Amino acid sequence: DRLLVVSAGVGVGVGVGWYWHSGDSAVVHAKAREVHADEVDETGEVSGPAEFNGQWKVGGGFRRMTPLKVKVYTIAMYARESADELSARLLSSETASKWINASADDVMGDEEFWLHLLDSGGEITLLMTVVRSVGGKHMQQGFDRALIKRVRRADKEMNMPGGKAGLKKFNKVFTDLGTLPVGTKVAITFHPGRSALDVTVNGESKASIASPALSWALWDMFFASSSPASPEVKRSVADGLASVLALDSHATIAASPRG
Repeated sequence: DRLLVVSAGVGVGVGVGWYWHSGDSAVVHAKAREVHADEVDETGEVSGPAEFNGQWKVGGGFRRMTPLKVKVYTIAMYARESADELSARLLSSETASKWINASADDVMGDEEFWLHLLDSGGEITLLMTVVRSVGGKHMQQGFDRALIKRVRRADKEMNMPGGKAGLKKFNKVFTDLGTLPVGTKVAITFHPGRSALDVTVNGESKASIASPALSWALWDMFFASSSPASPEVKRSVADGLASVLALDSHATIAASPRG
């Protein structure tokens, strides 16, 4: 019997690039990530396609099961906005200007930055693609262990009630699925301001959950926490966001007068 746990790993080997849309043209970021050659799927993509439903991939990696570190699924972050639009949003206030040209190391442990990314607007999707058949119940149990303590905290300490009800709906998506075969795509889309999140499986809508507490809990699980479920996935996304924060268009922001 297999147990789904929240762990990941990325090694060294073949160099690949990030892809995004900037204006009307596709831009390939020259900075390469290094991953194991065997961590490239049969389509030649690493941790998900370069684009998904009109969104570009910020970064991603593989999720594994211990102790053998077996790859179970990939998880990647996608943004609806272009890279220029995303950078403008992230750096639109004077207080946010501190992140101009911030490195991946700078933002990795900056909880304020990750919550700003979630709360300042824009649509973001997390795409999970199954690379090893897994039971929906196992996946549900893995999420529940990571999320239940967070929705309880949201209720008691953050004035965000209703998280348990939202988590129940989220869990049901996976328990209703049975076995998830290789290639299954589960997409979790965050709407601006933690207002709601949508869950689709292979493009079919499975749940729309209006729960700020659950939205925060999932985001904290993967990104805002100093102990994220998958540090390597967070690192990959931080690398992509650091590239966005370094775009030349920020020169006008950096040169603007301070109040």
